[in-house]
Amino acid sequence: MENKTTNTKAEEKEAFYRGLTDVYKQKYKLRTWLFKKMLFHMLEKMKEESTIYFLMKNVQEYRKHSV
Repeated sequence: MENKTTNTKAEEKEAFYRGLTDVYKQKYKLRTWLFKKMLFHMLEKMKEESTIYFLMKNVQEYRKHSV
C-alpha cells in the first residue's frame, strides 16, 4: 500500500511540474523558442554529453550567484 501511495505522489508531482512547464512555455514563448534553438544548435555542433555537462555547469554557477 505504501508503494502505491508513493507512486501516486510521484505522479502528482510530475503532473504539477508538467503544468508549470506548459504555463512557462505559454507565458515566455520567445525565451522558450530561443532556448530551444540554442540547445539544438549546441547539440548539432557538439556531442550530447558535453552539451549536458555545459548546461549543468551553467545552472550550478547561476545557483551560486543567486543565493
